[in-house]
Amino acid sequence: MVYKGVLYMNFFQAVRDEFAIDIDKHIEEGNQRWTQLWGGLKAGPFNTDCIAELWGPPSRYPCPASGCRSCMTQPQVVPSITPAPPSAPAPLLEDAYAAYVEQQRVD
Repeated sequence: MVYKGVLYMNFFQAVRDEFAIDIDKHIEEGNQRWTQLWGGLKAGPFNTDCIAELWGPPSRYPCPASGCRSCMTQPQVVPSITPAPPSAPAPLLEDAYAAYVEQQRVD
C-alpha cells in the first residue's frame, strides 16, 4: 500500500488490514522502534530473510528445500542486536493458512 507517498509492504492481507486501521499510529511506533535500534530511519539492515518466498504456506509459495519457517519465531539474524519479542503472540500456522485460503476464495 502507498500512504502519503511511502510504500508499506507485507505479504499477509490480514496484517495489512490491521496496519491500516490506525495507520498513522502504527507508522509512528515503527519509526520510533527503528530509530531506537539503528539511529535513524535511513539506517539499519535490509530484510533478506523474512520474505514471502521463504515463508511457505500460507503464502502462495511452497516451502523451500530448507523447510518452512516463521519469522515470528525464527527472525532474521542481524549482527549485534537481539530481536525484540513479538508485539502479539505468533498466530498458529493452521489459523493463518485457513485465513489465507478464505481470502483467496473471496478475492
